[in-house]
Amino acid sequence: MGSVDYLLENESVFQMMGHFMITGQIQPKALERYNAMQRNFLDILEKVNDQTDVGMSSRLVTHAIYASVTGVVMSFKKYPGRSPEEIKRHIYRLVRIISSVFTTGNIPENLREMPGQESSSPTES
Repeated sequence: MGSVDYLLENESVFQMMGHFMITGQIQPKALERYNAMQRNFLDILEKVNDQTDVGMSSRLVTHAIYASVTGVVMSFKKYPGRSPEEIKRHIYRLVRIISSVFTTGNIPENLREMPGQESSSPTES
């Protein structure tokens, strides 16, 4: 879950991404740095996707997965009333669902069997 950890642990990058995605406004020099970071991030994700059967348009599928994962992180990163560990576990479970659906077309059956699942997720209480 390296890409998820990166988004969770690099607050300034995540905030910059969120600001740009929401406003669509960014200075040319910052856009250059943002695009370089995005291409690098997408290249890494695409290499992982290439090891699966996601189809011929792997860059397009990579964009769909990336949008899904960043949406999950954005939706739950600062969920009120939950500890950082509870949030992280919940985000990991959601990303496992996304990954499984993209690679196999199925939701994984063992979501509750992940290590450290003793506390509830942000939406389960």
